[in-house]
Amino acid sequence: MKYKVVILVTLVSLFLSSNFILAAEVSGKIVAINENEETILLKEQQGVKEYKLGFNAQIRLNEKIVKLAALRPIDYKSFCEAQLQLNQVGEITAVNAAYRALEIVVLQVEKEYITVKKLDTGLTRNFKVTEKVKMKRNNLKVNSEDIRRGDKGLVILGLDNQLQKIMLYNYEVYGILKDSNPHTREVVLNTGTRLEPKYKTLKLPLQTKIRFKEHFIKFKDLTANMWVKVEIDKSIQQVVVRKI
Repeated sequence: MKYKVVILVTLVSLFLSSNFILAAEVSGKIVAINENEETILLKEQQGVKEYKLGFNAQIRLNEKIVKLAALRPIDYKSFCEAQLQLNQVGEITAVNAAYRALEIVVLQVEKEYITVKKLDTGLTRNFKVTEKVKMKRNNLKVNSEDIRRGDKGLVILGLDNQLQKIMLYNYEVYGILKDSNPHTREVVLNTGTRLEPKYKTLKLPLQTKIRFKEHFIKFKDLTANMWVKVEIDKSIQQVVVRKI
């Protein structure tokens, strides 16, 4: 009888311990969902794995209860970061996902930190820039050394409001003015050299300011062979010219 009790206790312990091991938490990025089959494809460090929603699974996005459809990828490169709670059979009992895109202007850049101002509220925030943070300017990869004060764009935040990505969209175009059309407000710049010219045509919106030295001039005052710097921030905001 004593041996039977020991064997029974051992079997119960093994059963409970195996269940305990199966219940887990996994994290990664949601790369796809299937509403019909109620499944989530999660990109983890080990690779992509499919998980199925359990009965009455609770789904949260940015701390709000949502439906599974809300976790669809924003685009083919932008995904929600998520933590999945799994039950003993590996089904999802809870999803905690996060994706926040904030419009910002860069105030200060240090070795491991960046200070930005949110354009909608005017509040400033500091973010730690780790090796995992992706940085791009006009979809081209950059480093923290390439980011400067006054840059505008988006910061993407994941779980716990941790910085995931910095996406800058403002840039400058330099060149020599080849031609200008006051009717279409288009300018043609040679962004190459005299021997190897590269022409780029830009259309200046009506609100574009054209600065020459310490004052502003009109579009019709532009003349060929001026040196031109076009400052682009989503749209063309300002043009700086000087004679050479």
